[in-house]
Amino acid sequence: YGTSTLLIVTAGLVPVLEEFVFRGVLLRTVSRHFAFWFAALLQTAFFLVWHEHVSAYPVLAVFALVAAYLGRWSGGLLAPIVLHATWNALVAFALVGWARAVERML
Repeated sequence: YGTSTLLIVTAGLVPVLEEFVFRGVLLRTVSRHFAFWFAALLQTAFFLVWHEHVSAYPVLAVFALVAAYLGRWSGGLLAPIVLHATWNALVAFALVGWARAVERML
């Protein structure tokens, strides 16, 4: 459905839903019963499995831990959502740019 739909979904809908699930529900629930950093590592593991991109695991792990820290530091989900939306928008723009460059070469 085009670049606009890609951006709306990847930089709008996905960050809100994933941050709610991973940092809002999972991280907060586990951190009620265990130390925060244990909960952060656990939600990071689930975040990695959810994304299934083994080659991107190091970057995704750092991302998930930073998002967890931002959520704790800010006391809410807005900061991790903004981080996630910005990251996804940059990736989407890069992918669209690369796709258009390849199309021009063909």
